[in-house]
Amino acid sequence: MNYIDLALLVVVVAFGIRGFYHGFVSEVAGTLGIVLGVYLASRYSVAVGHLFSQHLYDLKNETMMNLVGFLLVLASIWVFFLAFGVLLGKVLVFSGLGIIDKALGFIFSCLKTFLVLSFILYALSKMEVMKDANAYLQEKSAFFSTMKSVASKIMRLDGVKHVEQNLKGNLEEMSDEVKNKESFNKNKESFNKNKQSFDKAMDKGVESLKEKAKDLPKNMLDPKANQTPPNPTPSNKEPL
Repeated sequence: MNYIDLALLVVVVAFGIRGFYHGFVSEVAGTLGIVLGVYLASRYSVAVGHLFSQHLYDLKNETMMNLVGFLLVLASIWVFFLAFGVLLGKVLVFSGLGIIDKALGFIFSCLKTFLVLSFILYALSKMEVMKDANAYLQEKSAFFSTMKSVASKIMRLDGVKHVEQNLKGNLEEMSDEVKNKESFNKNKESFNKNKQSFDKAMDKGVESLKEKAKDLPKNMLDPKANQTPPNPTPSNKEPL
């Protein structure tokens, strides 16, 4: 066991102690709230976002509707499960099962932390910039290969794939929305600059025409002065 494995073990045990104080029921409820919240939010974020936009605040943006809907569903489910876990935990304490609840809380929290670290390391291993670090951890760490394997198997589950695809789609939509907005702002700035240049050119052209008009003869500026009187037509009638 090297220093990397020791650091991972310290983190797992530290969160296990936290789980001991919170209790098994509270830890399970909080975890279920997050997992179920993410799952339901990925499915119903669009509907909830549209309802929020129609009845509470008009967001006028499809991506923001989906994001707000996702956060509302996730927060609601998570808070509900947390409150339920705290209430049930107090019932267990009064029933004399508190020590069992705390011991199971330690074990469950250790497992949960192990899984979270596994997902983090798995995600980092997929990044191109972490290629060298991935090879180093694969060689030096005894825990890294196990964590990566566990996370990989969980990520292949159908439910997890569905959530991952929805989250990825929402993030891509947000990214495209930001890029389109930046492109629109750049085009707007370019249009304003071109308009200013055109206005300046027009002003210069008008001033130039005015200067040239001053040098023209007066009779050219006044069409009436340049007109010649019409010649009288001779009459064919003889004088009486």
